[in-house]
Amino acid sequence: MEEGVKQKTNSPVKKEAGGVVNAMTSEQIDEMISLMRKKKKLIPVQRGQNTYEKSLYKTTGQGKHGQVDCTAVGHSSKVLVHHIYWRYKNQYNRVPSGLHISHLDAESEVLNLLAEDASVNESRKYCHLFGWYKVKPNEARARCPHWENPCTGPP
Repeated sequence: MEEGVKQKTNSPVKKEAGGVVNAMTSEQIDEMISLMRKKKKLIPVQRGQNTYEKSLYKTTGQGKHGQVDCTAVGHSSKVLVHHIYWRYKNQYNRVPSGLHISHLDAESEVLNLLAEDASVNESRKYCHLFGWYKVKPNEARARCPHWENPCTGPP
């Protein structure tokens, strides 16, 4: 192999739902959350009456999500910040097989998250894109069709 060329691994851990994050212990997750906060990479953000945390980790492009290097806790790869955060907020449960971690907020850096079916995850992107999470003038409620867990976003 040429020098400087990265080889993809065929690790079974990465192919499972949640990948490497499901192999992490609750202690490792706590340590990663603590490190992210200490580095001021997680900051509070207000959405109506609720306060969430926002990830300041760089993304690799539009529609991409921030990743954090987990070598500090013994893992040799980067992990999606929202996967770590979802496990942290959900009693360290593993990311369920077949489900996606959806961003309820129009700003994908805001960690208002829910595990749900891929089709619902995809439909949220349209809510965010078209601003359906906002109440429009002369309308009683937002147009967001996700009534049980409505989408959020900046005003």
